[in-house]
Amino acid sequence: MTERRRKTLWTIMLPLAFVLTSRIVGLGREIVISAGFGLSAATDAFYQLSAVPTYLVTYVTGPLATAYIAWATGPNAVAEARQLPVIMRYVRHLGLAIALTFAVIAGALAWRGPHPELDLPAVALTALSCILVVRVGFGAVVCNARGRFAQAQGLLFANNASFVLLLGIAVLTASGGRSVVVLLTGAFCIAALIAALYARHVVRRDSPLDPTDDARPLAEAIRQDLLPKLLYASVETGGFLATQMLVLALAAASGTGVTSAASLAQRLCLTANGLFVNPLSNIAMVHAARRRPSDQHRFALRTIIATVVTLSVVAGILVAGRLWLPDLIGGTARFSRDNALLLTSLIPAYALWLVAQGTSMMLSRLSFVMERARLFTVATTAGYLVANAARFATWWHFGFAGAIAAGAMVELTVALGILAAITVRTSHLAPEWKEAEA
Repeated sequence: MTERRRKTLWTIMLPLAFVLTSRIVGLGREIVISAGFGLSAATDAFYQLSAVPTYLVTYVTGPLATAYIAWATGPNAVAEARQLPVIMRYVRHLGLAIALTFAVIAGALAWRGPHPELDLPAVALTALSCILVVRVGFGAVVCNARGRFAQAQGLLFANNASFVLLLGIAVLTASGGRSVVVLLTGAFCIAALIAALYARHVVRRDSPLDPTDDARPLAEAIRQDLLPKLLYASVETGGFLATQMLVLALAAASGTGVTSAASLAQRLCLTANGLFVNPLSNIAMVHAARRRPSDQHRFALRTIIATVVTLSVVAGILVAGRLWLPDLIGGTARFSRDNALLLTSLIPAYALWLVAQGTSMMLSRLSFVMERARLFTVATTAGYLVANAARFATWWHFGFAGAIAAGAMVELTVALGILAAITVRTSHLAPEWKEAEA
């Protein structure tokens, strides 16, 4: 193997290893919380509080990353040392604004609402976490823009690994009640602080900042170029995050422990997407882009169909395997058999969601290769609206598990509809490709 190929392989495999390890650690995080504290009002409160910084990471490393990388590496990009100080100021303002808004709303709910376990120290710790995770996410974005993919994944892994380590300490020191919420949010905040300090070191070490130039022209370029890109990239992710917030609200209204059980079931089922579909979708996108037009779309379609079939098999295994959960994990000191039965009841619905989300994830990547990104964005966003209406209506009559299944069915139908539309369009264009290549 040549030195160039070895370097290329290392560039691909090291980030992939971080991704796989981070997903496993993420699953371990949910298991430690559930096994250490059970499915209780306190763990429900933690998941409700930590949803905001978690969604922030999703947004910063998703739409913001797409827009920033396209803008910062484009033909009209300015030197990183000049543009980073301005961008970082925007990012700081974003994190501070969200943290203050969250603190006011959550603080009011904690003060007057029906959840006394949402006490003010936990709210304050989560608000601080919002500021920190924005900086962690943006550090990963900058590393990706520089082509240092392993370093970017290393930042996120540092956050997850620190949190799991601190969770172990929290389990040993927990005494129940409000202290559990404070311990969990405190561990979350300290882990974000560790990762944020690492991100600051990485960003400044590799690019000494030069804030002395006049920033007004750069700020104008950001408003005219970067922000429109960010708005377009935010549409589909915005629909996904709105869906997550609705699911969280429905879980909170469904009884004690449902929020915690839903988080564990979702992590258990969607880990398959994080382990395989997410990294493989990037690889499939690169391979599809390198093929001739007549082969490109066929390769993409075969890949998507194979994804649907494989995820359906995985979902079937999870549904069958849930029958052993009550005997396997039920009856421990803090994770009772009732907790296990609650988790078991949610797994089939989330297994269906696994298929829907994995198919949509693969479609989202390959739709750009097939020049169908607009079709995917419009159809998927509209599908989220219909799916969320179905979730609410089903929850009202049949409960939380039915709501998850109904929404997943709508999202899967939309994804398969997009796939069918692309397939029909591809069959019509095939003769034109052959003539062009001839």
